[in-house]
Amino acid sequence: DPVYGYINVDDEYIPLIDTAEFQRLRNIRQTGYQSLYPSALHNRFVHSFGVFHLGEKAFNCFKNNVCECCFPEYRDVNWNKVKKSFLLACLLHDVGHSPFSHTGEEYYKRSTDFKAEFKKALPACMDLYKNLENGTGKPHEAMSALVGLEMLRQNKIHDIDEELFVRAIIGVKYNSNDNIYLIKNTIIEMLNGSLIDVDKLDYLLRDAYVTGFNTMVLDVDRLFNGYTIVKYIDASSKSRYIAAYKRGSLSVIENVIFANDLERHWIQNHPTIIYDVKLIQQAIELYDKYMTTTYMKNLGSIKSIFTKNAIIICLIV
Repeated sequence: DPVYGYINVDDEYIPLIDTAEFQRLRNIRQTGYQSLYPSALHNRFVHSFGVFHLGEKAFNCFKNNVCECCFPEYRDVNWNKVKKSFLLACLLHDVGHSPFSHTGEEYYKRSTDFKAEFKKALPACMDLYKNLENGTGKPHEAMSALVGLEMLRQNKIHDIDEELFVRAIIGVKYNSNDNIYLIKNTIIEMLNGSLIDVDKLDYLLRDAYVTGFNTMVLDVDRLFNGYTIVKYIDASSKSRYIAAYKRGSLSVIENVIFANDLERHWIQNHPTIIYDVKLIQQAIELYDKYMTTTYMKNLGSIKSIFTKNAIIICLIV
């Protein structure tokens, strides 16, 4: 990888990488920045490997720090199962991306009742679809969770926590403060957090590399080495654990926040890019309207061409 060097992927993940669902990410650009930065040709395929790589580093550091703190409450955690569920979520977190990435994903809201889809896919996880709207994820991430779950089942990968896999992708934490759920909620935020996560870190590093726009130096090793759990006394004088960073990570956290602000200001919200995105949105709107009225007018239940079935049918064809 041009950003990290060699990325090691265990053999058990290869069958998923070889699927048509994952390979299609080669043809979906990571950004719409090419009108301003002609070298920004990177795709969701390489980004997924970057997130997988950072996810493994972050998880290993977090686990080591928690275990070194000798919290007896976490001795019985099935760390291997949690890690595999998390890494699969990192690898497959973008498999549901629509054409033109974020520019086309809003159409998923027209075509898919995500709450009903998750209820059908994971009927026993009532708390998940009840709190679906509280997640930090976007429509493409909800679609990624559905497509990814189907991929896992088709490839007979059963030794994972399917609910944790889905929650990590869509950013819906568990409504519990029990010790095991603190670990799981920390893992969820590690992939889909409100401020810092491995998804954001990879696109900050990768976008800076391919555009040539120098933001800040992000020492991810220093950041991850500080990821742990601490005990503190809350306002009610009750002792409990929370996820935290060690003091040595503070400077990197500041750099991540600053780099994110710089990218939003100078790249994502640049007038040239906003104009280019608007043109694509209008083209998609016209195309979607034409296709639905011309070819799908007898299928009243389909409100947009951007559906999970459309992705699968295109792959088959």
